[in-house]
Amino acid sequence: MNEEGKKISAWQLFFDDISMLFLIGLVIPTILYLLWGVMEYANAPIASITP
Repeated sequence: MNEEGKKISAWQLFFDDISMLFLIGLVIPTILYLLWGVMEYANAPIASITP
């Protein structure tokens, strides 16, 4: 509770933590980019090596 007796919401606590927001901003795009790369490799055709 703050000085006026009002309860601070969970969203305000979440958005006030700048280091956590920075970490989330790095982790989520990294995971999505890695998943995108794995999907690209999974959908690539198999190369046939013939002499």
